[in-house]
Amino acid sequence: MAQAGAQGLASDEVSALLTFYDAIMRSIDRWINVSWTFASIFIPASIVLAGIVMSVNLESWMTLVLSSVCLMITLCWGLLWYRTYMFNIAHLDQLTAIENYLSEKLGIPSDLCPQLTIVKKLRSKFGWRSRFIKIKHTIFFICGILSLLWLLMFMRALMVLLA
Repeated sequence: MAQAGAQGLASDEVSALLTFYDAIMRSIDRWINVSWTFASIFIPASIVLAGIVMSVNLESWMTLVLSSVCLMITLCWGLLWYRTYMFNIAHLDQLTAIENYLSEKLGIPSDLCPQLTIVKKLRSKFGWRSRFIKIKHTIFFICGILSLLWLLMFMRALMVLLA
């Protein structure tokens, strides 16, 4: 009877951990979707606006306002993405802890635990490049280039207004 009670507790514990695992995955997906939806709308719009500013002879004050708004949109997306990235890193650590616990406690093979084996799999597929080619570096580069573009347009419009 005591053994059946212990098995019920273990089963409840595994069920609770798997529910928590699922909730973390849903939360990560939600944050990623928000960040990339924002990017898929505003970053292309920002680039189209850059083309308009470059090709159409807008008044300098309009260029100044437009470039400052687009610079702020780009910076806000960069900050939103960084917040999403940090949020996800923290939650991926929790997923790793859950997988490690289940692997040790239940004897689940580590090959079935994606967070425990991801580093090894990435290194086997990409080698040393997996250390240098990371999404955070790519996003910072994209935000930096777009911010530089808008800052240059802002400065150009400001110089025309002051001249």
